[in-house]
Amino acid sequence: MQLAAILLPGLAFVSQILAAVTAFDPSEHARNHARSFEAVTNNVRQTWPILDGSGGRNVVRYCYADAVSKAKLQQDFEAAIQIWMTALGGAASSTAEHNLVFAEVSGQGGEEKFCSAWYQRLDQDRYTLIWDASSDHSAVIGYIPPAQLVGGKLDPPNRHHMHLSTLSGAHKIHKYAHELGHVLALVHEHQRPDRDQHVIYRCHKVRGFSDAFQKARYDPKNDLKLADWEIENKLCNEFAFAKRYGFFGSAFDTEYGGPTQLQSFPLGDYDTKSIMHYDSLTAQTYDLNDPHACPNNPAECAIVRKGNGEPGEPIFTNLIPSAGDLAFVRTYYPYDRRPPGGGQAGNLTST
Repeated sequence: MQLAAILLPGLAFVSQILAAVTAFDPSEHARNHARSFEAVTNNVRQTWPILDGSGGRNVVRYCYADAVSKAKLQQDFEAAIQIWMTALGGAASSTAEHNLVFAEVSGQGGEEKFCSAWYQRLDQDRYTLIWDASSDHSAVIGYIPPAQLVGGKLDPPNRHHMHLSTLSGAHKIHKYAHELGHVLALVHEHQRPDRDQHVIYRCHKVRGFSDAFQKARYDPKNDLKLADWEIENKLCNEFAFAKRYGFFGSAFDTEYGGPTQLQSFPLGDYDTKSIMHYDSLTAQTYDLNDPHACPNNPAECAIVRKGNGEPGEPIFTNLIPSAGDLAFVRTYYPYDRRPPGGGQAGNLTST
């Protein structure tokens, strides 16, 4: 196999990305944002391994599911990679202090290959990019070693996969950059178990709460005979219950998505600047021109920074990785000065 590494483009392209970051329009973000749900089936994920023949680099190998997926996703996906590389200070090096390489996998001689055409076991560790017009952007978190059981299968095909839809607007690329954070093994910051110490979360303000509440209350299959307060509590705090009734609040559940469920590394400071943190506009409908609605009235926002207490301060969209995000990458993908050769994945439970 040959690896076609994604290299840093010219400075003109970098400046275009940075210009887009400074000109952010929150209305464009909220129109385009779709939730990130991770298909997690095991508790601890790993970093992407140092690949034989890569010069000692941690390589995230990926391919497109088919020609349509590549045509729809390639330009924006490569731009999302560039957002991370620009923030990290460039390609893997001692100066940039990271060891990451993103590489599209090609066939012998460099010919174009798509994931859907591959069935060899040795190819199953690559990341499959799938275009799905109806997708609520999703990405499997981190690297799953071949020996781990996933869904009852050993080393199943396409165990690493990302579903993406086509987005519009000048600031669409950061949604893909958010999903890349999951690929690197980052989870949602707002699903940390200590979240409520740092932000105010108003579950009943999340879009769809009333509909989900009514569905749960009158569900003939609900034999628990729950009181109203119990229904609200379960919608707001139990991932499976919220998902059962199609409630977007499942994306904020600290029981399911927190790092203690997926990773065992020090949490560090809570980071509302993380590209993995949802903003105040994601969770609900809003009107930028209405002084009584979110974000102009923080009391109407589903999630806000605590600030000086109630009603809190709106959290706006993070278009680039934060210092904390970059510290994670540099900690778990440190620059490797060893001679080129093999190596194993670094387990996130290590100290």
